[in-house]
Amino acid sequence: MDELRARLKATRWAQPWPVDRWEAGTDTAELRRLVAYWASGYDWRAHETAIDALPSHLADLGGTPVHYLRFDGEHPDALPIILTHGWPSSFSSATTVPLRLQPRPFSRSGAP
Repeated sequence: MDELRARLKATRWAQPWPVDRWEAGTDTAELRRLVAYWASGYDWRAHETAIDALPSHLADLGGTPVHYLRFDGEHPDALPIILTHGWPSSFSSATTVPLRLQPRPFSRSGAP
């Protein structure tokens, strides 16, 4: 992580194109802001801990590795929920699924 942060801080920036922001690619100011955040503010270890806590598995399907998340229900007869992904997404898009699967208490009116 130290090497990555050092490389981000040492970024050599190209001169901006003489066109409006976003017209010829990523806005330079926005990209600089993101690089500064990645170099100094982003807590990769916290994100890594959250990823490692997910029920992550790898299956071999005919020689092709398939990454999936498996969420088991509380009831013994419950079928598990299996989440896979394809390009260009990643399994990180499913990191909020456990929160969405939690039972929610009902309000006084009975509506969730």
